[in-house]
Amino acid sequence: MISMLAAVRQLMSACEDSGEITEAADPEDFLTLLGFLWKIPASPAGEARVKRLLVLAFRGLGADV
Repeated sequence: MISMLAAVRQLMSACEDSGEITEAADPEDFLTLLGFLWKIPASPAGEARVKRLLVLAFRGLGADV
């Protein structure tokens, strides 16, 4: 059975290999970020904030979003 951390590590590695992201970030850091996002209230304003933060995170990884 694959752990969540191992799955995220594989996904990030595949994205780096394909050129979708330019820098490898620590998978644990990425999961920590997601943990913070889950605490944002489920409301239209909260959903907009989550989208902005995810764009910020993926841009930081070099993704074209």
